Amino acid sequence: MKMQHFTLGLILIALVSLVGFVSASPFAYIPNEGNGTVSVIDIATNSVVTTIPDGAGSSSDPMGVAISPDGSKAYVTNNGANSVSVIDTATNTVQAVIDVGTTPFGIMVAGPIGAPNNAFVYVVNAGSNSVSVINTTTNNVVATIPVQNVPRGIRAVQNSIYVTNSGSNSVSIINMATNQVISNVTVGSSPYGIGGTQSACYVANSADGTVSVLNTSTNTVTGSFPVGKNPISVRANSQGSMVYVSNSGSNTISVINTASNSVTTINVGSNPEGMSLTPDGSELYVANQGDNTVSIINTASNILTATLQGFNVPVAFGKFITPAPTNLTNLGYSATVTAAQNTVITASNGAFGSVSQGGATTISNTVTLANAGGEQANVEASFTTSSSGIFGLVYGTSVIPASNVALGPTGSLVSLDNGGNPVQVATVPATGNANLDAKLVIPSTQAPGSYTGNITLTFSNG
Repeated sequence: MKMQHFTLGLILIALVSLVGFVSASPFAYIPNEGNGTVSVIDIATNSVVTTIPDGAGSSSDPMGVAISPDGSKAYVTNNGANSVSVIDTATNTVQAVIDVGTTPFGIMVAGPIGAPNNAFVYVVNAGSNSVSVINTTTNNVVATIPVQNVPRGIRAVQNSIYVTNSGSNSVSIINMATNQVISNVTVGSSPYGIGGTQSACYVANSADGTVSVLNTSTNTVTGSFPVGKNPISVRANSQGSMVYVSNSGSNTISVINTASNSVTTINVGSNPEGMSLTPDGSELYVANQGDNTVSIINTASNILTATLQGFNVPVAFGKFITPAPTNLTNLGYSATVTAAQNTVITASNGAFGSVSQGGATTISNTVTLANAGGEQANVEASFTTSSSGIFGLVYGTSVIPASNVALGPTGSLVSLDNGGNPVQVATVPATGNANLDAKLVIPSTQAPGSYTGNITLTFSNG
């Protein structure tokens, strides 16, 4: 994916647009259960540009799929081989095959608050009643989380993971920071897919033809909707106004209008399972397992506009379309450290001002982020200035470490990484804004001087 850069400079309030940049087309990665491959669709032309062997054999039964937030990796669960294939989307080659639990199905890429949003891959193992946690840097399984019976679907909301358990009629809620189950909530019969917004999870109950609505603030079920037969997957648009449900038993997609609670039905191919929205939300792609096709739906009109042929038992359970391009912006900060100073001067014009040794100061609304796009944007931050390999604010050979600088919404500041690695500091809702504060803490032994440094903010969908 191409990245574009622009500089805000030393200004206190800046408007950052997350849309409108020229970039390569998004691609859809469709696992083919029938022959152990992954088909790659160019969304711009709706043509299959390549087919990738999944690296685990023709009988590996690839089913689940997740795209990293920056679009650089596609992760595919091999249900018959008890593994996950890691595909480099730049070269469309398999980089690694990672052993996980038994019969892996659902999969997602995420990270706890304060970590990169691509730090871990979470794999739902239906046969071993667990979730494997893969470190994306090492491609090693670093934790295994027990859940209830026959887990299927997975999604993250803030610092929580929600896993559907089709054998227990429940959803397990996991604290992402501790990898511990904190609650199990009863839903409908044989829940499979799960999707939704920051405020609600929508759970497809495959055995009773309903969707349960789970409030993510209270972790209680607040209602349900009747849909078609054997609902499998759930996708919500970024505004939360529409929820899409694939009904494998009735060859339809149910569209739930969350404002009016009305349900619209769209006919698609045979046995629809996985679904994914394009980055702008204008189209819904549906993998039809029963007739080896992919249906394309215009979400404005709810009309089927195209049917793509040539797949081999496509399941594609997960988010399989690469995100919009990542955009970067650089923020410049400076601070003057004055010895034996007893007061902290309020920052202005993008600088922290004069800060005493052992003191601290916070800039309110140091940058305003405006997202005009149709999908939530994740924001990561990292220092790009360093001295002797230490990242942070620099004065000669002296450094105020990056961890002494924190960014984020008011009351939720996250310290930056001394190694220059990006950490997630905020999210910007679709068609909404977010203001970031910045806090600087000066060590009591810091050498006096005028320190400067640049912080890169990275935006991605997903």
